Amino acid sequence: MRSFSAAENFRLLPGFGTVSTATPLGRGAAPCAAGAGVGSTDRRCEGFGTGQVHSPPSHHRFPGGACLTRRWHRGQPSPDWVVDLWRSSLPADAYTISQLTRPTPKSFLRNSLNGVQRNAAVTELICAFDYLRGSDDPHDRRDGEVLYDTVRRIVELSVLDGELSHVDRRAFMPMIRQSGQLVPLSNLSSGNAYLIQHMIGLLGKMYAVHVLRETDASALCETPGLLLIDEAENHLHPRWQKRFLRDVLSVFPNLQIIATTHSPFIVGSVPGARVFVCRYDRARKTCVVDDATDLYANKPVEEMLLSPAFDGTQPFGEEFSRLLEERKAASEAVDSVRRKEIENQLKEKNPEYFSYLDIEERLQALRGAKA
Repeated sequence: MRSFSAAENFRLLPGFGTVSTATPLGRGAAPCAAGAGVGSTDRRCEGFGTGQVHSPPSHHRFPGGACLTRRWHRGQPSPDWVVDLWRSSLPADAYTISQLTRPTPKSFLRNSLNGVQRNAAVTELICAFDYLRGSDDPHDRRDGEVLYDTVRRIVELSVLDGELSHVDRRAFMPMIRQSGQLVPLSNLSSGNAYLIQHMIGLLGKMYAVHVLRETDASALCETPGLLLIDEAENHLHPRWQKRFLRDVLSVFPNLQIIATTHSPFIVGSVPGARVFVCRYDRARKTCVVDDATDLYANKPVEEMLLSPAFDGTQPFGEEFSRLLEERKAASEAVDSVRRKEIENQLKEKNPEYFSYLDIEERLQALRGAKA
């Protein structure tokens, strides 16, 4: 059940809603993305996904939500890969801790697919990594340096004009320098916090695999794995949506990412990604998944919004959308007078954007001038 082949390198991705992996991800098999689209009145299931990964070896199997440590009770080695689920909700607990907590590697890999995040756990990890880099033991110090440097990189990718300044060791609180001002980790915006929380949680899982298998710390972030992201656009400004998945892959390059999204910014964010649309088939009364990669490859956001998967959503407000629909109807009815009236209204309201409507007249004028 759900085996992965090390020889296969998938570019896969998802849909609006939940991702189902009931089918083994092997040759010829694709993940099923399903879920009702937001605002959908016909219960249509739509979705997109994107990502590139090196799949975990085929002899490792994991039941959904099961504990990856089950094998260890039989004296077998730990997996050499990780699996993680990023839910769209944010934890509500405090970031504050009262003491250093020693990381327990096996605990990071238990219940990996329950998607539970704790703010305090992020603080615990960063403080523990900071502690390790000051160790007199060369192996611990090396681990700490690699981990702390990775945390620095994660913060730089997650916070606009920000960096990890230091860890306040008296208060057990990571301090972020943003736009020249020092702020505690707990004071970051929800979007910044979402990225930092989840990437550091994933880093903790890779650290656990490194400790249990006694691997080289320098390759820690290259641990292969499967990352499931539910509604990847949540909490993120469009600017961050466009770079989110690429940033994750820049830190953890050997992940397979399966992400559901309603955002065209996410869909177009990873070059070469495969896109799947999950739609509702009225005749069969079931959801079907279509490989729509060719339809969405290298498309601008405006064209994606106008596609069937987004219900032909216009990139304007209600008034402009109504005028554009009326212009389309007038063109189809060959009513040039009405079409021209609407075009004049559009150019009057937004002359810069709708100046392209004069192209035909300008071309005709040029032809007349040459004649």
